[in-house]
Amino acid sequence: MYLVTYKVKDQSIQNTFKLYEREEVLSLVKQLNKGLTSLDWKMVDWILSLSDFSIIEHNYDQIDKHGQYFEYIKVNANWEFIEIPEYCLKINPDFIPSEKDITDKLFLEVGVLWGNDWKVSYDKWILTTFWEVFPLKTSTKYWEVFDLIYSVYANAPNSEMSYDQLRFLLEDKEYIDLTLDDIWYTPLRNVIKDKLSDIKDKYKLKTDIISLHKTKIVINYV
Repeated sequence: MYLVTYKVKDQSIQNTFKLYEREEVLSLVKQLNKGLTSLDWKMVDWILSLSDFSIIEHNYDQIDKHGQYFEYIKVNANWEFIEIPEYCLKINPDFIPSEKDITDKLFLEVGVLWGNDWKVSYDKWILTTFWEVFPLKTSTKYWEVFDLIYSVYANAPNSEMSYDQLRFLLEDKEYIDLTLDDIWYTPLRNVIKDKLSDIKDKYKLKTDIISLHKTKIVINYV
């Protein structure tokens, strides 16, 4: 199940509704990017008219005061309520309910840029460069460097930062490859210089989106 939450700008109400098919969710995101569409029977004019939008993927159907469970009743394609108790009886007793935010993942999949007013921005592993998503391969060391640098910027917006700021935040991060020993000019530069060069060449930039100096790091194009 997919739980879609949204809030229209200038309105105080936050709305939530459910979708069961992934294709429905992808179609919704595509429609929002193109123009006027319907969200839970409410007409919305383009994605930028929303101040909040998220899609949470659940491996269960419902939440109530007693916890998580699978619904007994669903609606079929003919808008008829159908009971499916057999489905619930087959649940593994060791089943662990889970949920995860897949908003950015879906936006990247359909090529939608959400909430980006800057020339370059980074949010939840998506690097948006001049209104185009630049693919970063997650769970790589260079991605961890990008993530750490932009996380420092998100916590204390300033185009310049020190290596000490990176070390301080790294202690709260759970990266696989990046360690405190890497947080110096030369090792950081060696990890991301090729990727910075790829970005610079792709967008024909005069300077890299991140400049590493011996005493500081500068985020450009924000």
